[in-house]
Amino acid sequence: MRRHLVLQRPMPMFETNDIFLPCLAALAGAVVFWLATWRRLLGMRKLWRAACIELDAARGEIVRLKKAAQYDHLTGLPNRTLLDEQMKKAIAHAKASQSHFVALFMDLDEFKTVNDTMGHHAGDQLLVLVGERLRQVMQDQGMVARIGGDEFVVIAAIGHPDDGAALLDKIERSFDRPFLLEHTPFAISASIGLAVYPEHGSTIKGLLSTADGEMYRRKRVQDDVPPQEREGTSGRRRANR
Repeated sequence: MRRHLVLQRPMPMFETNDIFLPCLAALAGAVVFWLATWRRLLGMRKLWRAACIELDAARGEIVRLKKAAQYDHLTGLPNRTLLDEQMKKAIAHAKASQSHFVALFMDLDEFKTVNDTMGHHAGDQLLVLVGERLRQVMQDQGMVARIGGDEFVVIAAIGHPDDGAALLDKIERSFDRPFLLEHTPFAISASIGLAVYPEHGSTIKGLLSTADGEMYRRKRVQDDVPPQEREGTSGRRRANR
């Protein structure tokens, strides 16, 4: 009897699919994971950019609101709120250093005439021009504030109490030049009262009250001067002294 030799194929250690499919699944899972992670990162980046934009907008709004609360909307000058803050600092500094500062309270003598004859738009224009003129006179040596209507306050550090009068005279002389309203020169003067810390007061209310009272006293004296004796703005002011 002839024997047939049957060769058996050796059984493989593992099937190809046993490792390929899990590897493929792991690779697919990794791709999905990184895609999801990248998508989340992109989303976070967008959220971060959006948050930064919102933060910048919020900061801008805070600055705008702070400016609106501290500055006059018409002239851009500090208003009464900021004036009070600066006067508190000036008083504290002058008290600590035993120095002086001056507060000048002023209003415009012919302002009502401008409003009545040329209209409120011309009055607003005049207020803006007066504010610019006062800033030019001070040249960052003090602060000019508009506290309402045609009323302005100037505060400045001075070396000696008598220096306040020199500053007052300098501001008065600045009104010698007419203001150009609607392409027409318009002469206007200002009544100014002076108060020096600490000689005329040691508080904000005391200093402004003294300066305000001095302003009205000078205005009454000015009204008593006959027109023919008035030599322009500065001459009229010198007649009041």
